[in-house]
Amino acid sequence: MHAQSCSNALLTFTLQQLRAATQAGGILSVTIKAQGNGFFVQIATRSGQAVLVTARNKDPRSFKSPLQAIMLLRQIGIVQGSFDSTHYDAKQRETPQRSRKRASTPPSKLGLRWARLTEHISNPVQPSLDDPSLNIDEEQARRLLARQDKQRPH
Repeated sequence: MHAQSCSNALLTFTLQQLRAATQAGGILSVTIKAQGNGFFVQIATRSGQAVLVTARNKDPRSFKSPLQAIMLLRQIGIVQGSFDSTHYDAKQRETPQRSRKRASTPPSKLGLRWARLTEHISNPVQPSLDDPSLNIDEEQARRLLARQDKQRPH
């Protein structure tokens, strides 16, 4: 597993890194957080908070619906988590689809967007992460993963 550090000790995980960390038992919990009209995956690890990013440009990976995020997390073996829709705003202007060629976005705009997201995600008040009903120990996680592996067609 190789997670990259960011300012404010916020880690970033690509999908491949999240899959490896999940298989190694290093993920404590995940939260699908709404920001505007998008959804992001926040990850609690033993090393601190992390956010799921794209492999290509390390931007926070955004989903149009929480169902897309849930399906992706389930595919990599994460079957429990929480959500936070406090900052959801369906009326917020949708960001345009990116083409393969990255549009020339001014770094300051992208930097401000990243700063707002990391500030929101690193907020220490996270009662959903403290919910004892969502905590499972390492042995329970291993049993769940083993049961999932048996149920998957090979």
